[in-house]
Amino acid sequence: MSADAKKRTKCADNVDFGGGDLNCGGDVDCGGDRFNWKHWRQRFQEQRARFSWSPRLEFPAWRWAKNFEWLSRTHFEGRSVIIRNKHRRKIIDRVGIDLEKTQVKFKPNKFKSSKYSVLTFPLLNLFEQCRRGANFYFLVSMILTLLIDSPISPYTWLWSLIFVFLVTMIKQGYEDYLRHREDSIINKREYYIVRKGKSTLVQSKDIMVGDIIILKDSQPVPCDAVLLSSSHEKGQCFVETSNLDGETSLKTRFSPRLTQQAKSVRRVSVLFGCVECENPNPKLDTFLGRLTIWSCEENEEPKVCALSNDNLLLAGSV
Repeated sequence: MSADAKKRTKCADNVDFGGGDLNCGGDVDCGGDRFNWKHWRQRFQEQRARFSWSPRLEFPAWRWAKNFEWLSRTHFEGRSVIIRNKHRRKIIDRVGIDLEKTQVKFKPNKFKSSKYSVLTFPLLNLFEQCRRGANFYFLVSMILTLLIDSPISPYTWLWSLIFVFLVTMIKQGYEDYLRHREDSIINKREYYIVRKGKSTLVQSKDIMVGDIIILKDSQPVPCDAVLLSSSHEKGQCFVETSNLDGETSLKTRFSPRLTQQAKSVRRVSVLFGCVECENPNPKLDTFLGRLTIWSCEENEEPKVCALSNDNLLLAGSV
């Protein structure tokens, strides 16, 4: 057998088709100078890293391709929500939360989908219109007719641009007004939350991260929340997510075993602990988290259970 045939035979014996990385004997050159397994394996791994997300299990920031980096810009590795924000410092010290790597401070639950305000609308809208290719072309053409001796009057370009800008501003201004009105309706919805041992009626925009919300049947979920308990004896509920993914079939959500029996305001009001989870991401079908319940007594150990997508209620679901 020739030397080239032996080399090709050795390479074929070392190929692993078991789902792992393609191994072809380290630096062995399969087929001479025309094909290098090591080179192509490295290129394949680079391409796979660009087009796939890979979450780390210890409550990570999700790693996406470059086109999706804007979805979660934060230097924190995860989030920790203190339930009811009572005994905050004691719980943080007991659980061992790293405040430099974990986000524990959040803004109120004020929903905003509008783009402009009364002050920013004229300048910001004009800037966005000038960024469009067609409008930018006509704007440059008008400027050139002003600078050179052109047979076409610059006012022809000017009035055309003014007409296009005004019509677009009226259209986008009306659409943004409808967004403001819809935001106001959502933010003024009333919900019952547990505060100071009793149920209190507040508006949706006044709900703080860590509050315990009491939801009724067919009531929209005001924010992303973890189901602690329900009136069902097995601690489950059924939600519709047609506003999020278009699916009209009901999905089952379960409450964690640590809080299933907390079915009254009195029992819920004595729950202390935190929820540790990953940073915001666009995945609707996955969730990684951990619930810690502690009585705040020094002689008792915290109780921990895992959280998944089966325990999560997304904002907008019913």
